Amino acid sequence: ALKGENIVAQSETGSGKTHSFLIPIMNNVNPDERNLQSIIFCPTRELARQTWEFAKLFEDFIPNLKVTLLTSGTDRSKDLAKLKVNPTIIIGTPGRIKDLISSCSIKVNEVKYVVLDEADMLLELGYMDDIDEIVTSTRNPQIMVFSATLKENLKYKLAKYISADEEIINEDVQSARTINHYAIDYKHIELFDAVNKFLKIKNPYSIIIFCSKVETVKSLYSYLRQHHYTCGALYGELSARERKSMLRRFKDDEFQILVSSDVGARGIDINDVSEVLSIDLPMESDYYFHRAGRTGRFGKTGDSYVLYNVDNTERLKKLIKLGAKFEFKKFNGDSIVNSKGIEENKQKEKKRMNY
Repeated sequence: ALKGENIVAQSETGSGKTHSFLIPIMNNVNPDERNLQSIIFCPTRELARQTWEFAKLFEDFIPNLKVTLLTSGTDRSKDLAKLKVNPTIIIGTPGRIKDLISSCSIKVNEVKYVVLDEADMLLELGYMDDIDEIVTSTRNPQIMVFSATLKENLKYKLAKYISADEEIINEDVQSARTINHYAIDYKHIELFDAVNKFLKIKNPYSIIIFCSKVETVKSLYSYLRQHHYTCGALYGELSARERKSMLRRFKDDEFQILVSSDVGARGIDINDVSEVLSIDLPMESDYYFHRAGRTGRFGKTGDSYVLYNVDNTERLKKLIKLGAKFEFKKFNGDSIVNSKGIEENKQKEKKRMNY
């Protein structure tokens, strides 16, 4: 990246991808030129803000450097005000950036560095056509693509405008090696009661509980509040301000439990999350690894737990085929003990049917 080469990089969550593009950009831009030299595309407001917070720190050390955040869900007039002084680097979501380019508020003819962060999610959310249009308006910039997963449909999209000088692919590792994976059978227990039981047994220092549906996030949040837990909730229906506030409060240890939809599974960097609990598994298996990647970051150890029962083992089997190495557990009174896992359930079900 420091040599100005195009890069497509796939690497496990928590491995330092953000600074792998920020450092070369900061090293190579010339803030004295007072024009836009770099655009960093992020799929969500939260990820864009987090990246901007990292990049903003460089302004204290690089004279005339200006890093500007532009995201959807915020006041457009405020974004226009930010652009009265030309930024050196823009970080934001593709829709808002394209909107401001279309209105001639941003000129991209001098852009030298373009980053697609969490590129697979940019594709999933339908942003690639906007990005295509913007990138083809630039003059042969260095393009750096970073993603936790790299599928063929993404490679095909990228091939339209990037010929990678270097591919850094690590397909065999989808979450950090420092993360331990556990699957807990919660048979004969109601799901939310199983969550309550888990929290009482583990007493986590800091935990994110993932649910696949927004309705489930809201219901579990209410259940935990009723059971006297101090917790927060994060999901897409919240306003940008509410989501920002919720993440800040969790980072500041105002509460130890964050109930989240998969909006919190991608790229969000929160220090010292000790555990992740998935009370169900997402339709897209990749999202499990993104969830797990909220813990065990930058060499730290972390634990990822999944609650399952005999009725929902198929997605768990799919994860195992993809390389997830689960230790199987079950509830036993006021403790969590080892289990033989899915095979144990099969044997018991077979005995029951024979009986």
